[in-house]
Amino acid sequence: MKYPCVYRNYGCREIYKLDLIDGHQEKCQFIPQPCPVNKLDLGTCNWLGISSKINTHLKQTHNNVSIDYDDHGSSLFYWHRSFVRRLFVIPPIIQISGVTPATKHCKLIFAYNVVFCSRSEIKNGIFYSVLQYIGPAADAIEYRYKVQFFNKERTENLGISFFVRSLDEDLGEVHNSGNCVKLYPEQFNRFANEGGELEFWMEIITIGRNFRLGYY
Repeated sequence: MKYPCVYRNYGCREIYKLDLIDGHQEKCQFIPQPCPVNKLDLGTCNWLGISSKINTHLKQTHNNVSIDYDDHGSSLFYWHRSFVRRLFVIPPIIQISGVTPATKHCKLIFAYNVVFCSRSEIKNGIFYSVLQYIGPAADAIEYRYKVQFFNKERTENLGISFFVRSLDEDLGEVHNSGNCVKLYPEQFNRFANEGGELEFWMEIITIGRNFRLGYY
């Protein structure tokens, strides 16, 4: 006797013998997933669907808390012997505003046909920021991100690069492990503006293809 996968209503067409069906169902790609906005405290949503449909759902229903990484424009500068100009792409800037100990900033990002979320907050006076991958946890290691902070006068900057973390990982554990951006109060104050707001640039990089689409 062979049995169909319990997720057949979501698109799975696999059938297995009784002693093998449980092993398949534990890692079936058609396991329904809840909308990630609930876990990210971006709202309440009752949507339930497979991972491959999450992108479409988020773009259609939660466009107000998301940005498209690929659509961001750029400006070009150039070197000249008599000018201090250089060829590079100016990235758009994400601004973390209204910083207080209770501040939390979260944004969904569509890039490389997958979804990421940028999460920043201050805990115990320390600023944390991490980019997480929304999808199978094993795929998160295929990406990394680079963050750059600039001081008020744009004369100094701090660049940090990390591997992208999976959304399945506990955010508190990611913070404690040091596998994320971390600024202590004296560093935060160095790069925040007079209003206590922090601006940073972030670049998402695919490791497998060594290919970069741009900045946000």
